[in-house]
Amino acid sequence: MKRLFLVLFSVVAFAFSAHAVAFRSTQSICSGTTQMILYSNGNVKIYDDGVLMFSGTYSIVRDSGAPVVELYVDGETLRCTFRQSREQKINSLTFRGAVYTPCSR
Repeated sequence: MKRLFLVLFSVVAFAFSAHAVAFRSTQSICSGTTQMILYSNGNVKIYDDGVLMFSGTYSIVRDSGAPVVELYVDGETLRCTFRQSREQKINSLTFRGAVYTPCSR
């Protein structure tokens, strides 16, 4: 019975994670003093001047063929359009009117 439960749990966890698409590597993008870090495990952290402001999760979805990052922060879903290079890295991301680009720090 215990083995059946573990197999069932593994299948459900895999099915859930198969729908959550994330970047292959950690993406660090900045706009002014604000830094957004999108981790490959689907977590996101947003810092302003080095202070953690938000923490949550994200996923990449396709909206009419264009990729969109959906941030899930404090019970809200925020949609951000982005452009990426062939290497699957973010070139730019628009979030609340600000354009984020790869950090030079």
